[in-house]
Amino acid sequence: TVKNAVQSMRNGAYDYIAKPFDIDELDITVAKALQFRDIMRDNARMRAELDEHAQFDSLVGDSPAFRKVLHAVDSVRDSTATILLTGESGTGKELVARAIHKHGSRADKPFVAVNCAAIPEGLLESEMFGYEEGAYTGARKGGARGKFELANKGTLFLDEVSNLPLEMQAKLLRTLQENKIVRIGGDRPIPIDAHIMAATNKDLKEEVANGTFREDLFYRLDIVHIKVPALRERKADIPLIVNNYIKINSARLHKKVKGLDEEAMKTLMAFNWPGNVRQLNNVIERMMILTDKEIMTKDAIPPEIKSPSSETFYEAIRSDDIDSLDVVNRKYIKRVVEQFGGNIKKASERLGISRATVYRYLEK
Repeated sequence: TVKNAVQSMRNGAYDYIAKPFDIDELDITVAKALQFRDIMRDNARMRAELDEHAQFDSLVGDSPAFRKVLHAVDSVRDSTATILLTGESGTGKELVARAIHKHGSRADKPFVAVNCAAIPEGLLESEMFGYEEGAYTGARKGGARGKFELANKGTLFLDEVSNLPLEMQAKLLRTLQENKIVRIGGDRPIPIDAHIMAATNKDLKEEVANGTFREDLFYRLDIVHIKVPALRERKADIPLIVNNYIKINSARLHKKVKGLDEEAMKTLMAFNWPGNVRQLNNVIERMMILTDKEIMTKDAIPPEIKSPSSETFYEAIRSDDIDSLDVVNRKYIKRVVEQFGGNIKKASERLGISRATVYRYLEK
């Protein structure tokens, strides 16, 4: 009845089918419902991403090193050229990509972020290009769109792009050249108009030399290159970052923290932050959770950040005239892991970086 149909829609049903059922009509309705469900899921995902990154509404920093990044963002925001963002883990490469998208002509279109290292190799192609109904056992009825289709008319951000296997690199290159994709199990080319940004914390030229990254894909991605500096290269920005983080997170953490005293801020600025801005934000959040003061003091800073051993360690490295900052990070992370008895999980949590990053430095 009409009354039942209206009630079903209010309860969240996509459609209403009266009895007796017509099998063909039911089949068509179910297929449309599944497509509708996918659209709603995509919308929910994008809303979640907006909520997650609402606190990072703007890039924070005024140091000479970071002003170069801000200038680059302003210069390329309306460009459709492929952008390669490089820099250490935790420097905020995705934040820069989102800023370019937000301030550009595609701001009202989707921003789709893909962590290339987090998707199992066997699922990469279907995740990126989608699949048709019946493409493989268990394939969803009606098929599914991949990341390229979801990002159509918007921006596709490929994080940790260096982790893509060579076979997938070849398919990505072809897509970038032709601006078309073909779903798994399909034969119909689908035009794609997505602004491509990629990010990596590795030296892609070195990866090319090692044979783990395609040279032609590297040059295709490296049309506009933006290097995001490590936090130790822009320590003057630390007070701005800290105060901004406190301001936008006080309500979320149910705290009335207003800032840090001078001694505490000097301590944070003296540290070398191997986990960069991500680590700094994690430390500030931990301090805010544990404090009952409006102005946080040095006492609230975790021991590994303010300990003399950390300062002595970095002084020792400087006295050895080691030029590579990567070596500094390597030795420091190894030292922290040793302090935690080889417990990678605890070391990564204390450092504010991922376990994968800790393992990568240890392998070096």
